[in-house]
Amino acid sequence: MRVSQVIPLSFLFFFLSSCVLQSVEQSPMNRVNAQRIVAHAYDLAEGSSGTSQDQALESLAYFLDLIDLRYYRSVDTGKLAQAALRNLDENAQNLGGEHDVRDFLKDARNAMVAELDRHSQFYDHDEFEDFKQQLKGNFSGIGVRILKHESGVLADPIRDSPAARAGMRKGDVIFRVGAVSLAGFKMSEIVGILRGKVGTNVTLSVLRGLDTIDEETLNFSITRAVVHQILVVARVEDEVGYIRVRGFSEDTDDLVEEALRKFERQSLYGYVIDVRGNPGGFLQQAVTLTDYFLDRGVVVSVRGRKRDETFSASSHASITQRPVVVLIDQGTASSSEIFAIALADHQRARLIGEQTYGKGTVQTLLGLHNGEGLKLTTARYFSPQGTSLIDEGITPDIELVDDLTTTQDEPLFAAIAELKSLSRLISNSGVKKFF
Repeated sequence: MRVSQVIPLSFLFFFLSSCVLQSVEQSPMNRVNAQRIVAHAYDLAEGSSGTSQDQALESLAYFLDLIDLRYYRSVDTGKLAQAALRNLDENAQNLGGEHDVRDFLKDARNAMVAELDRHSQFYDHDEFEDFKQQLKGNFSGIGVRILKHESGVLADPIRDSPAARAGMRKGDVIFRVGAVSLAGFKMSEIVGILRGKVGTNVTLSVLRGLDTIDEETLNFSITRAVVHQILVVARVEDEVGYIRVRGFSEDTDDLVEEALRKFERQSLYGYVIDVRGNPGGFLQQAVTLTDYFLDRGVVVSVRGRKRDETFSASSHASITQRPVVVLIDQGTASSSEIFAIALADHQRARLIGEQTYGKGTVQTLLGLHNGEGLKLTTARYFSPQGTSLIDEGITPDIELVDDLTTTQDEPLFAAIAELKSLSRLISNSGVKKFF
């Protein structure tokens, strides 16, 4: 069975980060569009707000200018404004009564960002602070890694998390949250349902021992809390150095380097780097980790609307020449895909597992007024051989889907066997590349 799957409650992030207000060229047309949206929101909300109309106008005009300037391709901000106005009218019709203008304007921003692409996202102040914590491996929720299942989601509780303390076990299938059935929901929607503020309660209906004679239905009442996730796990597994990387946070490179240098002092066949369920993280972290295994060559090319950049490996950063196998699956995305395909393109690693997610774009985390934030798609990325992964993903050298009905991790077992075989070939021939 898989050790873990999707990083809990934040799927697919991959940024360069710039969380302070920037100086942007102001567009008269963007200001006109912002004025239309703000005026309509105040009319619908009957003027109820602690925010002045002038402040709201300045904030929204800046928001539109930032998208206009930084989005990875040309965008018609007039069409974004139309989406916002439609959203305001729909909310007014559906909600009825008096509503705070700040809620109207938040929904209007969300409607505009939704017109861009599925990876861009607007955050209000609280959401933005929570999201920045996730980049450090912390998040507010019940503390489970999840994998899509036909009945809901397969859960793997994080050690000492609220879910683990409540008695949930690895392999439990969450099929209902409160009165809401999870069948038919997208993963991102399920993530939103499971997440919540610290201290709030959620009731889960769970199937345990699915499709066995011991199958049973259980209910758990869990209080959400801040969960601290261990993003890097390293151990020796059957004379192979195994490193699990669950996300590329600010200190992932240091933790992996420490593990590699410790393993380099031991007699091992090679390394398994496991990035299954890894949704990504910081770009530079992926580049640095790749550099540990390469002594030259392009790691990734990033192409934006106004600037291109190429990141390359350097000989002084390389740590090991031992053979490598990278484990990938459908939850491997963004910077973890960059890491995997860079090693594969340079014939430095074998890939085992499943087709990856296929993200292919870069998001930049941008600061807005009042502590709000915008995750905006600002570029596309390409592999060393010039391949774009958008909607395609990476095809493994050896395709192997884990059997969830067993306790054995089949891809890891296959990776260890592959490393031993490669090590013998290298020992007998002296050639270091058989990929």
